[in-house]
Amino acid sequence: MRMLLPIAVFGLVVVGGIFGYAALQEPAGPSRPIEAMAVETQGSGTGVASGEPSPDATVLQIRPGVSTATFTVEEILRGEANTVVGKTDQVAGQIALDPNEPSNTRVGTILIGARALATNDTMRTRMLRQFILSTDQFEYIAFTPTTITGLPARVTPGAAYQVQIDGKLTIKDVTRDVSFAANITPVSMSELTGNATTTINQKDFGITIPQVRFVAGVADEVKLDLSFVATAA
Repeated sequence: MRMLLPIAVFGLVVVGGIFGYAALQEPAGPSRPIEAMAVETQGSGTGVASGEPSPDATVLQIRPGVSTATFTVEEILRGEANTVVGKTDQVAGQIALDPNEPSNTRVGTILIGARALATNDTMRTRMLRQFILSTDQFEYIAFTPTTITGLPARVTPGAAYQVQIDGKLTIKDVTRDVSFAANITPVSMSELTGNATTTINQKDFGITIPQVRFVAGVADEVKLDLSFVATAA
């Protein structure tokens, strides 16, 4: 027993050291500049978010560096409520806007660069990327729209439109159905601005939060916000 105790302690120190060392390592950065996936060229139908765009449609690109994706989650830090916000400006996607028949508007898969997500705390950011989202393995979070409801019969530049965008959200290797409430403003026929919001549960995506000193608990609900500017290529 006297010999086993030092061995066990040594083992715990080594394991703890490895974990601590890993937490201090800088996670991999983006493998390349984020690029939009093209709007699909298969399928059709009113109100379908992805499919064959009208020949009169203008393809708009969601602009990385200007558009942002944000998550907000509540935690108990040192016995007090704390709001954690993570954000990235690495967002890309395509929108095929048909000014004559807005119901034919198509939205391609929207990609979010998870390796660029950051909070206001360096250690928390590293934990988020390495141990929560595993960004070395899963570089992107993806939302693939399937249906848009609430599109207007006509588009008026400068007017804001409230729509619902349903689709498939993939985080790590788990995909779930989600609905975004969106507010979209066509600045012109070659520029759109907007924001979209939804709330998800971490457990639905198999996300687990490592036990961290001083953090008593993290809420399951996470608010997701997408703010975008899309312009003609």
